[in-house]
Amino acid sequence: MIRIAVVGAIALFVGGAPSNAEASSHVAPDLDVSQPALLPPTLLQAAAGSMNSSAPAVSGSTGPTKSEPLATGIVNAGRYSYRVEFRTPGPAGVLFISDATGASPGTRYVAIENPDMALRYLADTRFEFLWPALLQWGGPGLERFRDALVAEAHDYASNAIMDMPSPPKDISRDERTRVALRYASTLEEAGDVSGAQAWLSQFIGKLDLTNDDDVHYWVLVRLRQATLSFREGQLDEALRLLSTAPDVVMQSTYKINLDVNKAALLVEADRYADGLAMIDAAGTTFDTIPKKIEVSAVGDTDTIDEN
Repeated sequence: MIRIAVVGAIALFVGGAPSNAEASSHVAPDLDVSQPALLPPTLLQAAAGSMNSSAPAVSGSTGPTKSEPLATGIVNAGRYSYRVEFRTPGPAGVLFISDATGASPGTRYVAIENPDMALRYLADTRFEFLWPALLQWGGPGLERFRDALVAEAHDYASNAIMDMPSPPKDISRDERTRVALRYASTLEEAGDVSGAQAWLSQFIGKLDLTNDDDVHYWVLVRLRQATLSFREGQLDEALRLLSTAPDVVMQSTYKINLDVNKAALLVEADRYADGLAMIDAAGTTFDTIPKKIEVSAVGDTDTIDEN
């Protein structure tokens, strides 16, 4: 079956795939920590090195249970002034943000979901009132915060795969894969790339390859493994991962997916001739492998063979 999607910077022809994108938006005009007012290197030295960028999640209608604020201050952003409270109702810290003048009712919530987000606030002098409480809560290098996030993600992911390869009882196969990929991302953000690879290898080994959806998720997870290796400068290992797959994958159009992604990695590595040759080979394979095309109509969906 031919599906279309994009994962990261790598082309992928399998669709319906889980996405790791988080909902994000500005809390209010000009209150944006992606462009800090000043970068204080001394505060960042201990925490730098293992943090990757990720946008904060924002919710407006319902929020976390309030705990006692660890820090409170006023943040001026352009012509606006905001009262900001830092609270910790769970593993992630939360900023409660309201209009400092009281003219606009209501409170918005911004979760400090990962160490990178915490670093953004440590890099912005408008939030200087927050720095001591944030470092005391998260650790001098934000290691306590990182470890708490990893532990929470591990528990959730372990529960999600407990019954594999049997069909999941409380969540869908799609959601189970999302959880597995999320935990791998958490490990990578914490600097544990080898742990992320080991986890993905464990997960991929438990998939039921007699199930079409799990075959699809096998390919998706393999692509994540190859991406992790490529980010670590291990192009040969990434190519090996994309060249090694069970027969149910290699004897289907999913092989084309893997070959196209190999071509994308070769281009990223400036090996343009090799990448173009791989694309040509994938095109030849596409013309020869029997394919299933999903045809949708109002009220039903049919699958036909194309030879």
